[in-house]
Amino acid sequence: MLAPEFLEQLFASFNLDSYAAQTLRFTPPDDRTKVIPAVDYLQSNRLMAMIEAAASEYKVDDLRVAAAVSNKMYHWVVLPGVLALMTLAGIGLDASIENASLVFEDGELQSLWLHSLDNTAIYPPRFPVSIPSNYSGKIVSSVDELHQFVFYNIFQQHLLILIDHVHALTKVSKKTLWGNAANACNGTYEDLSECTINNEAVQIDYQALLEKPFIPVMRKRNPLYKLIKTETLNEPGLPSQIRVRATCCLFVKIPPGHTKCSNCPLITPKERIRELKQDMAEVQ
Repeated sequence: MLAPEFLEQLFASFNLDSYAAQTLRFTPPDDRTKVIPAVDYLQSNRLMAMIEAAASEYKVDDLRVAAAVSNKMYHWVVLPGVLALMTLAGIGLDASIENASLVFEDGELQSLWLHSLDNTAIYPPRFPVSIPSNYSGKIVSSVDELHQFVFYNIFQQHLLILIDHVHALTKVSKKTLWGNAANACNGTYEDLSECTINNEAVQIDYQALLEKPFIPVMRKRNPLYKLIKTETLNEPGLPSQIRVRATCCLFVKIPPGHTKCSNCPLITPKERIRELKQDMAEVQ
């Protein structure tokens, strides 16, 4: 088993953006912190209560909007850390619902806590240090094996279950919900491409997630496939191409008059350019 302290230090060394850097933890939160096991969170009564609370906070009557927007935040907490460790360090974490809890601060979902590291896999060519001689955990021999391990736990045994439940409760489109997952994956890999020199691993993993029609561990077609598309821009000072969502996250339907996201599929090229320039100005 890999030591929690080692994983925390390794994760901190990736220099992810401040939001992503706090989304994954390996040691138990203290007693003052609200923690909900993922298995409990996904119970119908609790999940509906969370969606209804979001609807009240957002001041919307349509539960589909509340479900979609809160689901978007869920993916941004659950996916970045798991994907970062897979790509940058060859570490496959078990992020299945049975092994995960959700950590809240001030009522907001902040991080994913993994209960046990016993079911962790290592792909040695990506692992940043020598594997201890007494290591008795799982070692995978290929990138495909690493993908299968990680994707099975995070998608088949977690997010697929979540999305099925949210859809059953609110009838919000599954494509919208999977679009949220695809958006979080895309944003994570944009971040990873800026904090590593191993861009080959970034490209391989991105393509496996978002550009292949089938993932062996998923039922039927890859639900993330074609939910991110490339759009060409012709504007000085901006990238020549950007990736945008194929589905709207419904954030724009929250009153009063929320603006569309810069990668929203509903905005015109002129609106997108304006949004991107505003985003760049805020960063500077």
